[in-house]
Amino acid sequence: MHLFSSSQPDLNWDNPEVRDAVYDVVDFWGSKGTDGFRFDVINLVSKTPGLPDAPITEPDKTEQNAVSLYTNGYAILDIPPKEGINICSPNIHKYMHEMNRKVLSKYTNCTVGEMPCGVSEYEASEYVAKERQELSMVFQFDHMNLDGANGDKWQPRKWELWEFERHQRVWQQHMLGNHGWSSLYMENHDQARAVSRFGNPDARFRNELGTPHPQNWKIEDYNDVETQEFYKAKYNERKEKDPSKEPDMSDVMDVIRLKGRDNARTPMLWDNSENGGFTRPGTKPWLRLNEEYADINVQAQERDSDSVLSYFRQLLTLRKQQPVMFYGAYVPVNPTHPNIYAYLRTQGPWRSLTFCNWSSDYAELHLPEEIDTDLAVLLIANYDVGPEPLSHKTRLRPYEARIYSLRN
Repeated sequence: MHLFSSSQPDLNWDNPEVRDAVYDVVDFWGSKGTDGFRFDVINLVSKTPGLPDAPITEPDKTEQNAVSLYTNGYAILDIPPKEGINICSPNIHKYMHEMNRKVLSKYTNCTVGEMPCGVSEYEASEYVAKERQELSMVFQFDHMNLDGANGDKWQPRKWELWEFERHQRVWQQHMLGNHGWSSLYMENHDQARAVSRFGNPDARFRNELGTPHPQNWKIEDYNDVETQEFYKAKYNERKEKDPSKEPDMSDVMDVIRLKGRDNARTPMLWDNSENGGFTRPGTKPWLRLNEEYADINVQAQERDSDSVLSYFRQLLTLRKQQPVMFYGAYVPVNPTHPNIYAYLRTQGPWRSLTFCNWSSDYAELHLPEEIDTDLAVLLIANYDVGPEPLSHKTRLRPYEARIYSLRN
């Protein structure tokens, strides 16, 4: 069985010898002092016994949705017995607890479980609650599905800021209330770059080196299997409708340029030399370079104290210096504002206030009176901020972001 690629067979976790072999690998690296493990698609490793066919829910399609048969370790199919099965087999938690007991409990490392195909905050807490003794953190995708209609990444939809805030609030408050951890992220190697996807690539501060997304790539420039399969399916569908001509694929390429994973996998841009310093001149990189490498590269950013790289280093330093940033409870501030995302972090006597204008226009921030700003101390900002104290009414510039320390 292979869920992702015919050259990548799934491991049979129901076989105890296979599980022991996996645990041996974890134990080997744990004994070397490894600080953490990321378990890829870990909620998909326990399949429904017998590997039954998916129920036919879309008769006009060759492939049927089988997610419920291999996600989170169980499946309950409400279909007639003669056409299928009705099984509940939550072995995933048995296996995660077993791995913790046999191997992970010997070390102090952190474990992150990537969980695609749908995991609710309630299911996630079963994986990471302290008393469960399974994993440390969950890596979920709820907020990454905001810009896809019905969870389909290839069907872009217009999303609202309040939706993003709600996802952050639900997950963070639930996980903290159930003694668990949820990973906080905006992009990674499987996600398109946030500045092109959620923001504005022309904004004053771009999200990451090498952004925005490449704009002139052809389908041949993409290596990602998912992207290639999407393009191929759309091409065949349109060609079948009218075999006499080549189909117009421009709209498909627009979506790929927005959501394709290779947009976040371009070679690292170290300097403005040929190939961006990633590999020797005259060598063809495994993936095409972002066209902006001459202007956006590590060397140029290190020389600029106002660069994105410098700003991110400041943010990382700040986070390490402020435990409230990662231990504090999440408290939303004006969660229905159409353009400003604001929240408090609170822990005992410590509080921090973060607010960001997510639009290209000026926006008015109105803080509730119960938030005491008298002794607010600015920790970081992406614009120059004057010496005047923080007001309960503040006009934010396009894409302006600030973090303050507050007294409690």
